[in-house]
Amino acid sequence: DCQAETAGTIAHTLTAIPVPRRPVAVIGHPCSGAAIAAAPVYAEAGLLFMAAGARHPRLTYQRSAPLVFRLATREDRQASDIADLVRIRFAGHRVALVHDRSAEAQRLATGIEAALARHGIRLALREAYKHVPKLPELGPEDPGPFSFAWAERVHRILDEAGFTAIALERVDLS
Repeated sequence: DCQAETAGTIAHTLTAIPVPRRPVAVIGHPCSGAAIAAAPVYAEAGLLFMAAGARHPRLTYQRSAPLVFRLATREDRQASDIADLVRIRFAGHRVALVHDRSAEAQRLATGIEAALARHGIRLALREAYKHVPKLPELGPEDPGPFSFAWAERVHRILDEAGFTAIALERVDLS
């Protein structure tokens, strides 16, 4: 859920679980507003919090605690990070940029194009999709169309942070 109020309720529910059963880490809250609302609650309880898709700089710029992390690039750095990746991994190749016409995608495309231009790279093509295919109908038990975190990536991040004996357990609060 992307609502800040709901995220706060979920965070308080999780942190109220008695210690033997309380999770030691929370991975979730894909929207920035929800993650920013939940982060101080997890911080106060000493829980590791990894925001799955939150990109707002405030989540980690004004970090609630040393155990608050993001899995997505900050939105204010996203265009330059993508441009750096393209510049380094695809040096010497022609670059085409295709977006979906949404305001967010157009903003990102403009930022990527400008960041590439600062390094002397001109786009061979910048275009918007003409059609976006309709997603298939999902059943009530099907996972959503997006995935914000992969277990392997989360384990790698935890291992690098010194949390080597962590087991991931899914908790459904719906």
